[in-house]
Amino acid sequence: MKYKFKEWSDLTIQDCIDIVDIDMPESLKDLYSSKDNDQYSDKYDKISDKIRIKNTEYYGKVMKIMTNIPSDIIDTLQWWERIDIYETHLQQFVIDLYSQVPNYISEEIKTFEFEGDTFFIPESLKVLDRLIPMPKETALTYTEGAEFFKQIIEMQEKGIEKFPMLIAILCRRKDEQYDETLTLARAERFKQLPMSIAWEVFFYIYKQLSISIERMQTYTETISTQIQSMKTLTEIAD
Repeated sequence: MKYKFKEWSDLTIQDCIDIVDIDMPESLKDLYSSKDNDQYSDKYDKISDKIRIKNTEYYGKVMKIMTNIPSDIIDTLQWWERIDIYETHLQQFVIDLYSQVPNYISEEIKTFEFEGDTFFIPESLKVLDRLIPMPKETALTYTEGAEFFKQIIEMQEKGIEKFPMLIAILCRRKDEQYDETLTLARAERFKQLPMSIAWEVFFYIYKQLSISIERMQTYTETISTQIQSMKTLTEIAD
């Protein structure tokens, strides 16, 4: 039997929820918070053999989700075998989940298929060389989508739990109107979506909200300048 190590397209959102629900050893949390490779190497070298061996219990739990290796075989692997498999094939995915900066290149898809239906990612509209983010979304869906995106960022690795609802709110069938009851039910089913789809939507919304924030800042700065100019003119007139 050829063992397989899952990629983003193989992992479901539920798989990733299950991974971040596993209690990560403190030594790994500290290691994965490294700012650069040098700091990572320094912290890695300082982990004692005793802790390193203890950490393989965590590696085994992750392996049971991210590989097709039978559980009974994983349970009998030597600690150094678990370290080799985890650090070579799985660790970067775990780091990406905790950092929310995945080693994933977006394909900028417009639609995705799920359970026989085609779902559309919200479009942008270009008017006079300016992008208008998600122009077809109502104020309700835009606001709710932005709120769930905010929760994903604030909750860090636990934000993975909000991905299905974010996708269910913003990605609907062609010409389908938002329906809260349908969205809640669909969000539960969307837990089985590939994580690659979740990252596609995540990066798209990030880009769209960045455009909105930048435009709002520009608008605010323009209004502020105009108000200041009016004050100056008033003072001159006086």
